[in-house]
Amino acid sequence: MTKQPTGRGLLIAEKASAMADYQAVYNKHRSSLPFTLDFEKFHGHVVQLKMPGEIKPEWQSWSLDHLPMIPDSWDYVVEKDPKRYDSVLNTIKNGNYDFIINGGDFEREGQLIQDAFFSTMPSKFKAIPIYRLWANDMTDASLFKGLNNLLLPDDNLPGAGTVRNLSQASFIRARFDWLLGLNASQVLTLKSDAKISAGRVKLPILNIIVERENSIRNFVAKPFWTLKVKFQHDNGIYEGIYQDEDEPNKPKQFFNKDDALKIANDIQNKNGVITSVSVRTVKEKAPKFFNISTLQGLAASLYGISLKDSLAALQYLYEQKILSYPRTDSSHITDELAVDIASVIKSAKLVPMLSNIPEFTDEQIAKFKKNKTYVDTTKAAAHTALMPMPGPHYDFNKLSDDQQKVLYLVSRSVMLAFMPPLVKEKTEIITNIDDLRFKTNGSILVDKGWTEY
Repeated sequence: MTKQPTGRGLLIAEKASAMADYQAVYNKHRSSLPFTLDFEKFHGHVVQLKMPGEIKPEWQSWSLDHLPMIPDSWDYVVEKDPKRYDSVLNTIKNGNYDFIINGGDFEREGQLIQDAFFSTMPSKFKAIPIYRLWANDMTDASLFKGLNNLLLPDDNLPGAGTVRNLSQASFIRARFDWLLGLNASQVLTLKSDAKISAGRVKLPILNIIVERENSIRNFVAKPFWTLKVKFQHDNGIYEGIYQDEDEPNKPKQFFNKDDALKIANDIQNKNGVITSVSVRTVKEKAPKFFNISTLQGLAASLYGISLKDSLAALQYLYEQKILSYPRTDSSHITDELAVDIASVIKSAKLVPMLSNIPEFTDEQIAKFKKNKTYVDTTKAAAHTALMPMPGPHYDFNKLSDDQQKVLYLVSRSVMLAFMPPLVKEKTEIITNIDDLRFKTNGSILVDKGWTEY
């Protein structure tokens, strides 16, 4: 573990609200920290990559003769409003700091905002050690832990490589955005005589839309028939579907109706013989915890909440310390968080619709901590799955409708992980008429399990 800094440092937050949270935690615990801190803030990006005309004068005009535009170096310049940039840089110049803390949001873009700024500092200030503050959420406990475990560039982030790896990835993505976006926009516009904006994200999404539209327009419906037979048994009537001889577990599709009718006529008065009956019990666990995409997908399908609105709700709940960091792609939590799962459950039950769920036993909690479906540090990556945060509170009734629904889904996912599985009894019957196989599938619900909640 990196030795923690001493002396006087400057913590730079990505925005004012984050700075206020950092300051509150620092002031509460400053006597136990081996350093003193001053604080500064950005308002998102304060520098940007040079535009084409700033790199080469001839790139100012759009021409196919200039393409592709590939800069010899990747330099950042101050954006149009230099107020925040100047404030932070002047603080560094006048502060005589022993170290700086990157307090950007806990993601790749949060890393880039600060690293891009650092790249523009005068050389003598680039020699100041820069530490990274990393946490899974904005609760006091997580931020205090982050302040006690500041990371240097070659230190590992939780399940996500080193800080340096994250920094390099953020710079590479920004450069790729520049190369693809500015070059592609120009060539498409010049070739089409219409202004077309293109980019790393836009191009593949547009391609998906075009391919899907073409598949819809070019689709030709082709009717087919299957052969279903009713069998009389002492226990009642059941139906079987004729199976493809070449693909035994797939119903035979007849694209010529007469072929199906011929077989139907051939077996009209013949008896079927049951050749096999298999019965198996199937258990379905509750779904994994939510990452941002699965949460947004369910919020959209259940409640019609747009991706933009669900993200806004998640961001608000995160900033209010009600939910963990929203932009996560993990569906697992760490072993460390699992130790405190009782506090997470307590927070989840603050949602009125979940308050009547019985308390979980010590045995249930112990079993959960060993369940790799939900608890796996190696799969938690830089951020854990979406979780209610222990501690605070909030008034559920004062949240917006979208915020309530999003919070309910996340909180419910925690409770479901402790519920018994859904249990079904599935039966498969194979009935032969001569050499023809007919399959019958049936399912009986034995226990509703987690779906009752």
